[in-house]
Amino acid sequence: DAHAPDGQGDEAVWACLALGTLLHMSFFIHVISVPFARLGIFTLVVERVFSNDVPTFLIFYSLYLLNFACSMYTVYPRAGNGTLGYVSEFNDPVASFKLMLELGFIQSRFAIDYPMIGDGGWADELAPPPLSDLSVAQQLDFWIFSFIYLVCLVLTTILLLRLFMAMLSATFAATRQAAQLEWRLQFARHVIKAELMHPSFLGADRTACGEEIDGKRMYIKTAKTPLANYGE
Repeated sequence: DAHAPDGQGDEAVWACLALGTLLHMSFFIHVISVPFARLGIFTLVVERVFSNDVPTFLIFYSLYLLNFACSMYTVYPRAGNGTLGYVSEFNDPVASFKLMLELGFIQSRFAIDYPMIGDGGWADELAPPPLSDLSVAQQLDFWIFSFIYLVCLVLTTILLLRLFMAMLSATFAATRQAAQLEWRLQFARHVIKAELMHPSFLGADRTACGEEIDGKRMYIKTAKTPLANYGE
């Protein structure tokens, strides 16, 4: 089939290209940082943090957000097809969960409208009635909703995020020394790989590591077997 001028029909190719670019660039960043000590150590520490601490925190944090979202949507004082405009997004479950995700991950806090006087009541439009027009039970639900929102702000956007930053700092400090040793091992592996792939027509009888013994190139492999013959 002819290629569409507007690119229609190439969406699957774009998706594969985007994923391929993401994976290849991640690998490229990892490889290009190996020859440099400070950059290589920092890359290893960041990879360790992303593989261990970040997934654990995201699971825990998402469960807390889901808990608050369900609680606030349930207690929001609406009934049947009626809607209230105090926080209009909580009239719809999808909009309310989207609002809570924005609150948790991009710190987009929302305001609660507190109308105390004026005309209004239950309606199909998003116009908040004064609290005096609500029943006692509905007013109680509204204040419980406000209290849960306050607890959510304190717990998720203040305590948990700061705890996460402290956890990252502790992990960074704890893994930095181990990452330095791991980087040295990784650098040695890259040098050995470069020696094994070194073409003979370029000359250079000796390279950065390894020793020529009896006409054969010998390389350090492990502490138990210090010399292993990998061939030319």
